[in-house]
Amino acid sequence: MAEQPDQTAYPVAGDGTMRGTGPGGAKAEATYYTAERVTTARKNIEEHDWAKNLFNRVLEGDEICYYIGPQYGPANFYAECDDEFMWMLQPTTQIGRVLPPESIANCPVHGTAVRSINPFCPYRIDPINNPYKIQCMMGGEWYPSNDYAAGDMTSGKFPDDGNGCLHNGQYYYFLREYAHMVYGSTVIPALRSLSQAYQITGDPRYGRSGSILLARLASEYPNHNDRKDRLYFAKYGGRSPKYAWKTGGMITDLIWETFCLEGAVYAYDGL
Repeated sequence: MAEQPDQTAYPVAGDGTMRGTGPGGAKAEATYYTAERVTTARKNIEEHDWAKNLFNRVLEGDEICYYIGPQYGPANFYAECDDEFMWMLQPTTQIGRVLPPESIANCPVHGTAVRSINPFCPYRIDPINNPYKIQCMMGGEWYPSNDYAAGDMTSGKFPDDGNGCLHNGQYYYFLREYAHMVYGSTVIPALRSLSQAYQITGDPRYGRSGSILLARLASEYPNHNDRKDRLYFAKYGGRSPKYAWKTGGMITDLIWETFCLEGAVYAYDGL
């Protein structure tokens, strides 16, 4: 709701520590969502239609689309969700997010015909009403057939326990598709909205839901030490299965991760 920071947004104190840090460098207060910025945002909402419209997006959310298109999630909805829902909104990073080339844009019912709709990802997600499932854009059917979110790993014709679904000799990775899409198109927008709604309104419901989701993200975020097996290309030896020169990435690839991580960092400051 406020302008993006410039290079002097985080001044250094006289003792050499960053403003807003406590003992040992731990963060002690907001450094981007300062009182001045929050006051300006509130005033803008009161006086300007553009700010009212933007804040309404924060509260009601944008339409989900692939991949980093949505900026805001429905903060009002998430504020009413229970703790378990917010925790599970971010999938475990033990589920991979990269598909082998032959499984990209492939459907167990419609095959590669779905590539006429989208050659990269002909699926949509609805984490609120259909968590841990993806919907084929061609036929409208949902995958996997099991209810992973409820602990069911085997039900139906097309089950996926996080390791893929083998059907007629072909592997389909429904949960990998979901885990990848939901991070950029739902989790990060949710954090952005909840942190801004909390800063502007002071309503602790936004802060609680946002903090739970952020804690979940922190607990699942990969690294190169004890969580190396959770990195984006971990299941393929650290490199893309299609382009051997391509490495990097954390939850998503090395380009999209920069946008997503920025959103998470601002949310941390606001929560």
